[in-house]
Amino acid sequence: MDAEELDEEDEYVGGEEVEEVVPPEYICIWMPSGLKLGRGKDLGLGHLVEEELQLWRGQANDSLAKLQAALGNLAILYRQNLQSANSVHSEIRAQKAIADARKKAFQHACSYCRAQKAMEYPGAPKDIVDTYKDISSADMLVNKDVTEENQFGQGTDSLPWFWRMEGVEGDSTNAWMDEFYRINWPKVGARYHWWSEELTLVRHEMYWVRKWFEGQEDEWKRRASQSQEAGYKVYTERKGIL
Repeated sequence: MDAEELDEEDEYVGGEEVEEVVPPEYICIWMPSGLKLGRGKDLGLGHLVEEELQLWRGQANDSLAKLQAALGNLAILYRQNLQSANSVHSEIRAQKAIADARKKAFQHACSYCRAQKAMEYPGAPKDIVDTYKDISSADMLVNKDVTEENQFGQGTDSLPWFWRMEGVEGDSTNAWMDEFYRINWPKVGARYHWWSEELTLVRHEMYWVRKWFEGQEDEWKRRASQSQEAGYKVYTERKGIL
């Protein structure tokens, strides 16, 4: 019996063909979003469409929370491990830890992108699609408020959008996240008070400028009324109009 006959015989057990076993992680799960627009409701699967949307939102929120923790961890590793390395060995270990942390951050970002793309199927509410934005490469950069606390231009820096998004709550017991928020929260408060002060000054400056021009108008009108020479009177009236 040759090899081909042996292979064919192995495919049959008790006269029945043995199906190929697919690992669970490679099995495709059918979702209502895989149907055409409106087809799910026509089949009476409207409630499943809503449940699927909630599942994708949950995955997106969880991925964003893990991404926040990963980026916070990455910033702390830069500060505590890499910048304080005093030997080649410690620097290599710090770079290895940073590379692993960066890889995890990108994994969480990819998980969010998959959920975001799934929520963009036709028929999803516009407010949900607009809420979950794209993550750019600039959003994945390490926050320099932690690594370089004396950097120039901190007054105009701001965290990416997913740090200010409602519904995304990270692990409150994570010491790295506590340190990250501890550094950024006073900066945001100081920036808010600075903007409030600037707004107050601008309002007062607008009032002062208007009062100054009104005062100049009254002064030149007074001079015009007291002037006896025609040329000087015309000049003062013109200045009053200006």
